[in-house]
Amino acid sequence: MGTTTLIKSGVVVCGDEAGTVITDGAVFVDGNRIVDVGDTVGVTDRHPAPDRVLDASGKIVAPGFVSSHNHLAFVLFRGMAEDVGATPTPTMFLPMRALISTEERIVFARLGAVELLRGGVTTILAMEEDAAAIAPVIVECGMRARVALMTNDVEVSSLMQGKTMFDPDLTQHALRQSEEFIGRWPGFTSERVSAMIGANMILSCSETLLRGLGDIAYRHGVGVTCHVGLGAYEVELSHALYGKGPFELLRDIGFFESGCVAAHCHHVTDNDLAILRKAGATVAHCPVLNALRGAAAPVRRMIDEGVPVALGLDNYFSDYFDAMRMFISVARMRERDATLFRARDAFRAATLDAARALRMDDQIGSIEIGKKADIQLVDVARLGVVPVVDPVAALVYHAHAGDVSTVLIDGVAVMLDGCVMQVDEHAALADAQRLGALAWRRFAVRYPEKLDTLRWTPDSIPNLPETVRST
Repeated sequence: MGTTTLIKSGVVVCGDEAGTVITDGAVFVDGNRIVDVGDTVGVTDRHPAPDRVLDASGKIVAPGFVSSHNHLAFVLFRGMAEDVGATPTPTMFLPMRALISTEERIVFARLGAVELLRGGVTTILAMEEDAAAIAPVIVECGMRARVALMTNDVEVSSLMQGKTMFDPDLTQHALRQSEEFIGRWPGFTSERVSAMIGANMILSCSETLLRGLGDIAYRHGVGVTCHVGLGAYEVELSHALYGKGPFELLRDIGFFESGCVAAHCHHVTDNDLAILRKAGATVAHCPVLNALRGAAAPVRRMIDEGVPVALGLDNYFSDYFDAMRMFISVARMRERDATLFRARDAFRAATLDAARALRMDDQIGSIEIGKKADIQLVDVARLGVVPVVDPVAALVYHAHAGDVSTVLIDGVAVMLDGCVMQVDEHAALADAQRLGALAWRRFAVRYPEKLDTLRWTPDSIPNLPETVRST
């Protein structure tokens, strides 16, 4: 028996296969497990003396969100990469990589993790440039995660000149890092966090690196993730380098054999979807970021073709409620069908389907007896949400991250009544503002030719460290 918690008098949206909603419901947690779910009277009678009671009156009790694709430390690019077009990786992300330190990445990742917790996201797939340093930050914040080292072996200097060339030394370094990352994992983390293999994309990873990463994943029995299906430019480069498309390449070298989470996939053919389906891969659909870049994945076609789709946030966005709304609105605009998908489809993509993509649906993704107690309480007695008639529709279409009041992970309150418990939020904000400004000043010195494209100068950075506040 562990510490027991009774969550009572709320609207319990279970998120299970049956779509169960209990209008006056309760959840009883023993240690890190859900042991009872039902109406408030019944659960309270069965468990009369809990260690802690959380009154959920006026709130929706829901499973924690699961995001299938994130780069925590990329909050650094917030407000900078949104207007540079569809290909910020070669023009901004990779050039900045050499200009920031591990300590700075830790600060940016901490802010990213805190923001996600505040919005009810309890589990993520984090694909990070400095994964070994960022994994302990995720543990510190109390999150559940799969973490992948995001590898590259492209020559950045050549890339800046419009050429794609790979460095064999970087290839071997990336493979050694990935092998070490998987091998050392049990030594510095908790059972909530585990490792995956990550490749950035065909634009920045050689065939040798991709083949080697797939082999490491297969030998260690871990999953893989990568960005793929990014646009015509990716297809052209893949054909120029390898004589085949990106999905065919990943299939032929065995990269898909370890249950890939393929991020984006907004540029796909019928054959590409067949490859994904046959491989048992899942698409991590990030509609907020992709729409900003003028792209929209064919989600209806994917689902019709039997390709699983899970929701993700990606880079510098943190409100997962926005992602659920965009899951529906982007699909409807793409297909010109105002009846396509419903609130429950988006909610499922953000919970149970995303948990399945991370091979964790037997543990998380819904409020069911026996599952881990990853639970959020969302205050819906608020302007912009009331009246609440359909609780799931209220969450998907009208709630926001700021409406989340309490978050439990493994039965532990990582946020309670709007207060994040594990991290000094004010310090996280102030540190990220200060170091972010310094990083962009370095970028301006190193790449002055990019300032006209960005329409930005270092003089425009506001002085916020002493005034930034959490909500």
